[in-house]
Amino acid sequence: MCFAFLHLQSYPLTWLHQKEHEGDDYCVLIHSNRVCVVTLAPSHELLKNETSIDSVDFQVSENRNTLNTKISGKRKHHAQRVQPNTSLAIVNCLSKSYKLVPGIHGKLLEVNKDLLSNPSLLLETPGEKGYLAIILPDPSSVEESKKNLMTPEAYREYIEKRLPCTT
Repeated sequence: MCFAFLHLQSYPLTWLHQKEHEGDDYCVLIHSNRVCVVTLAPSHELLKNETSIDSVDFQVSENRNTLNTKISGKRKHHAQRVQPNTSLAIVNCLSKSYKLVPGIHGKLLEVNKDLLSNPSLLLETPGEKGYLAIILPDPSSVEESKKNLMTPEAYREYIEKRLPCTT
């Protein structure tokens, strides 16, 4: 799968997040207006190990459903606040369930509702129609968030050492 699906030219700043748990990698595309699109990175274990997805659940806890974000106004009032390890969705596959997280701090503007009716988008087009969420980082934390992410070049080097590229 490698890097074929990333359309980096659309995002002046592109950073990839590699969490402590190997294989739980996310791509955070940071636009010049600070809006971030979170997708699965090509090395995420869901993309490597699964061939089909049973369902995507946005009811991530008893009190929290990420679909219920009702934002308004220029400052995105009433948006749910997310931390790097906040659950955005739970993906249920035949062999395992995956908790998907944003990797950054900010306001959750939207989760991809299309994943409810067509969960296979995560596998088929993870960097496009299969995106996870759109997040607006706090202005004060954008630079700090970038420090915790890898550049595309650093990510490629890291992955080339970790995984052989098949395409």
